[in-house]
Amino acid sequence: MKKTMDVNSVNDLYKEIETILLLDEDIEFCCKLLLKLTFNLDSECWIQEICLRIILSDRDENLCGLAITCLGHLARIHKTINKDKVIPLLNLLKSENKYLSKIDDAIDDINDFT
Repeated sequence: MKKTMDVNSVNDLYKEIETILLLDEDIEFCCKLLLKLTFNLDSECWIQEICLRIILSDRDENLCGLAITCLGHLARIHKTINKDKVIPLLNLLKSENKYLSKIDDAIDDINDFT
Protein backbone atom coordinates (compact mmCIF):
# COMPACT_ATOMS: atom_id res chain seq x y z
CA MET A 1 0.00 0.00 0.00
CA LYS A 2 1.45 3.33 -1.08
CA LYS A 3 1.57 6.00 1.60
CA THR A 4 1.15 9.65 0.69
CA MET A 5 2.59 12.55 2.61
CA ASP A 6 0.18 15.09 4.02
CA VAL A 7 0.53 18.76 3.09
CA ASN A 8 2.18 19.65 6.40
CA SER A 9 4.81 16.95 5.95
CA VAL A 10 5.56 18.15 2.43
CA ASN A 11 5.84 21.74 3.62
CA ASP A 12 8.17 20.66 6.42
CA LEU A 13 10.30 18.78 3.93
CA TYR A 14 10.47 21.83 1.64
CA LYS A 15 11.54 23.99 4.59
CA GLU A 16 14.30 21.53 5.49
CA ILE A 17 15.57 21.43 1.92
CA GLU A 18 15.49 25.23 1.75
CA THR A 19 17.49 25.45 4.97
CA ILE A 20 20.09 23.08 3.59
CA LEU A 21 20.42 25.03 0.35
CA LEU A 22 20.69 28.38 2.12
CA LEU A 23 22.94 27.41 5.03
CA ASP A 24 24.84 24.17 4.52
CA GLU A 25 28.58 24.62 4.12
CA ASP A 26 28.95 21.69 1.71
CA ILE A 27 28.53 23.68 -1.51
CA GLU A 28 29.16 20.69 -3.76
CA PHE A 29 26.30 18.83 -2.06
CA CYS A 30 24.05 21.90 -2.33
CA CYS A 31 24.81 22.23 -6.06
CA LYS A 32 23.97 18.57 -6.64
CA LEU A 33 20.79 18.89 -4.61
CA LEU A 34 19.66 21.99 -6.50
CA LEU A 35 20.25 20.29 -9.85
CA LYS A 36 18.42 17.16 -8.73
CA LEU A 37 15.44 19.25 -7.60
CA THR A 38 15.42 21.29 -10.80
CA PHE A 39 15.36 18.26 -13.07
CA ASN A 40 13.20 15.92 -11.01
CA LEU A 41 10.69 17.83 -8.91
CA ASP A 42 7.36 18.97 -10.30
CA SER A 43 7.13 22.02 -8.10
CA GLU A 44 8.62 24.61 -10.40
CA CYS A 45 7.24 27.59 -8.45
CA TRP A 46 8.91 26.42 -5.26
CA ILE A 47 12.21 25.72 -7.01
CA GLN A 48 12.05 29.12 -8.70
CA GLU A 49 11.65 30.79 -5.31
CA ILE A 50 14.56 28.80 -3.87
CA CYS A 51 16.75 29.80 -6.81
CA LEU A 52 15.84 33.46 -6.30
CA ARG A 53 16.60 33.23 -2.57
CA ILE A 54 19.97 31.64 -3.30
CA ILE A 55 20.80 34.32 -5.89
CA LEU A 56 19.91 37.09 -3.44
CA SER A 57 21.83 35.50 -0.59
CA ASP A 58 25.53 35.79 0.04
CA ARG A 59 26.07 32.13 -0.75
CA ASP A 60 28.99 30.71 -2.67
CA GLU A 61 29.44 32.13 -6.18
CA ASN A 62 29.20 28.66 -7.76
CA LEU A 63 25.87 27.95 -6.08
CA CYS A 64 24.49 31.37 -7.02
CA GLY A 65 25.61 30.90 -10.61
CA LEU A 66 23.99 27.47 -10.70
CA ALA A 67 20.74 28.93 -9.34
CA ILE A 68 20.72 31.36 -12.29
CA THR A 69 21.28 28.49 -14.71
CA CYS A 70 18.51 26.48 -13.02
CA LEU A 71 16.02 29.28 -13.71
CA GLY A 72 16.68 28.74 -17.40
CA HIS A 73 16.32 24.99 -16.96
CA LEU A 74 12.98 25.48 -15.20
CA ALA A 75 11.70 27.55 -18.11
CA ARG A 76 12.87 24.93 -20.59
CA ILE A 77 11.54 21.91 -18.66
CA HIS A 78 8.24 23.29 -17.36
CA LYS A 79 7.55 25.96 -20.00
CA THR A 80 6.63 28.40 -17.27
CA ILE A 81 8.34 30.90 -15.00
CA ASN A 82 7.34 34.17 -13.33
CA LYS A 83 8.91 36.50 -15.89
CA ASP A 84 7.73 39.61 -14.04
CA LYS A 85 9.76 38.55 -11.03
CA VAL A 86 12.73 36.74 -12.58
CA ILE A 87 13.73 38.88 -15.58
CA PRO A 88 14.06 42.18 -13.66
CA LEU A 89 16.24 40.51 -11.04
CA LEU A 90 18.47 38.93 -13.67
CA ASN A 91 18.78 42.25 -15.50
CA LEU A 92 19.70 43.95 -12.24
CA LEU A 93 22.43 41.39 -11.63
CA LYS A 94 23.94 42.04 -15.06
CA SER A 95 25.59 45.16 -13.67
CA GLU A 96 27.80 42.98 -11.48
CA ASN A 97 29.28 41.25 -14.58
CA LYS A 98 30.04 38.24 -12.39
CA TYR A 99 27.29 36.09 -13.82
CA LEU A 100 26.83 37.81 -17.18
CA SER A 101 27.03 34.74 -19.47
CA LYS A 102 24.86 32.64 -17.13
CA ILE A 103 22.29 35.45 -16.95
CA ASP A 104 22.20 35.85 -20.73
CA ASP A 105 21.76 32.09 -21.16
CA ALA A 106 18.97 31.96 -18.56
CA ILE A 107 17.14 34.93 -20.12
CA ASP A 108 17.44 33.33 -23.56
CA ASP A 109 15.94 30.09 -22.23
CA ILE A 110 13.17 31.96 -20.44
CA ASN A 111 12.29 33.92 -23.57
CA ASP A 112 12.56 30.88 -25.84
CA PHE A 113 10.52 28.45 -23.76
CA THR A 114 7.90 30.53 -21.94
